[in-house]
Amino acid sequence: MKTVRMLAAAFALAASAALAAYPDRPVKIVVPFPAGSATDLVARVLSLELQQAFNQPFVVENKPGAQGSIATDMVAKGAADGYTLLLPANPHAANPSLYKKLPYDPAKDFTGIARLATTSLVLMVKSDAPAKTLPEFMAYLKRNPGKLSAGYGSSSSQVSVSQLKKMIGVDVAEIPYKGIPLAVNDVLSSTLDFTFVDLGNAIAQAKGGKLRGLAVTELQSNPLAPEWRDHRHAGRAAEIRGHRQVRAVGDREVGPAGEGSGDPAGMSTLSPALSQGRGRILVVTGGSRGIGAAVARLAGAAGYKVAVNYVRHSEAADDVIASIAKAGGKAIAVQGDVGEEADVKRLFEEVDAKLGRVDVLVNNSGVLGTRRVEDIDTQTVAALFRANVFSMFFCSREAVRRMSPKHGGNGGSIVNVSSVASRLGGLAGGSAYAATKGAVDTFTIALSKEVGGERIRVNGVRPGLIETDIHDVHGGQDRMKEMAKSAVPMGRSGSAEEVARVVLWLASDEASYVHGATVDVAGGR
Repeated sequence: MKTVRMLAAAFALAASAALAAYPDRPVKIVVPFPAGSATDLVARVLSLELQQAFNQPFVVENKPGAQGSIATDMVAKGAADGYTLLLPANPHAANPSLYKKLPYDPAKDFTGIARLATTSLVLMVKSDAPAKTLPEFMAYLKRNPGKLSAGYGSSSSQVSVSQLKKMIGVDVAEIPYKGIPLAVNDVLSSTLDFTFVDLGNAIAQAKGGKLRGLAVTELQSNPLAPEWRDHRHAGRAAEIRGHRQVRAVGDREVGPAGEGSGDPAGMSTLSPALSQGRGRILVVTGGSRGIGAAVARLAGAAGYKVAVNYVRHSEAADDVIASIAKAGGKAIAVQGDVGEEADVKRLFEEVDAKLGRVDVLVNNSGVLGTRRVEDIDTQTVAALFRANVFSMFFCSREAVRRMSPKHGGNGGSIVNVSSVASRLGGLAGGSAYAATKGAVDTFTIALSKEVGGERIRVNGVRPGLIETDIHDVHGGQDRMKEMAKSAVPMGRSGSAEEVARVVLWLASDEASYVHGATVDVAGGR
């Protein structure tokens, strides 16, 4: 809803800047799918928001058939005045490959305005079907070649059926429909054996108890329905996602100049590795300040749902949460000392309840130690290990209990924040601190070997001289910057965001074969 409201505001700003009179009469939004489809639902929400923004009616008209080409052709042949908009989905891009000839040119005859939504599809069968899981379904298909039927109501679902056939190597009868809801009805009546349903409708059908979801067409299980396994469990990666985008016929500009030709939704502001959150859940300990806060903010911008753990600095944590929310993200703050087992269990239970199962854990919590070995007492050493090592172990244990398939999980990523002190020895009086960070590095390697076969990747980062408030105990940022000029080959200290970007890269699919590694972020030091 928030995205749609932002789009409506953009429409209004563009109209006032480019053509103050637009719109001065009702605007039609043509949907090439039947009522109740995912595209139709997006159009209904959009029309209400645009009506409020423009004080003019925006009327949704459903015109299903021929994979959306009937509606698209009608709009293409209409007046190029901005008063007839098309809300297509994947067929707009797929139909030129699926049909030998189309009566319109999807690129030349239309101008893109904005991407509205992205959704995955769900493989669904009737609830009393003999196959209860994806592996069982694959085996069932292989035992019954040519005997089963699948329906599709969009190019996305058609390609999904074809891809599934190719992956298994068996024949399935493919039945076309004007829309996915019609295919769903025939699965319910046992006319069809299975179909692919957009995520929103799939969740509703599953809750009704008459259909069962088996898998999502994404490379990651969707956090809205983590119980539905991703297609990688079929033995090969397959990602098919549906996109909804507003388009206007001809060269009539409705949005700001240039929108629709490149990145109309502004989705290219982050690198690919930092744009893969997509609703995944990230927990960062020590997340109210410094590197932890930078990780939380970048993760929120990348689409993660973020849990920010803190011990004392509640106002700083609230600021991080507020900044993520302001950018349209979702985040919660959870107070707790992660050096205490009870607090760690409570942290993850609260994340389970409010966000869902964790996908990424960033072990960032820690404290510095500045006393020489002959002066440091046992209590201080114990406190250092509790904050820097025990916290990492306790949190990793809870994360693995949720990520590992042995416990019903779908894998995940753990990133441990260490320090170059683990190999350089640290600052004067930092031997105990350096020892804790050495333990972090060793734990990263050991845990990676322990859980690597369970689709859990474990890596670490070793920050060098980074400008965060944790260094204030050594005389402030100015002294650290002076140290960096002589101690760091790049001649400067680093920023918390520079470390955070490496953390999120390690957590992303861009680093899918990076495991058991610790990356120095220290300017060559």
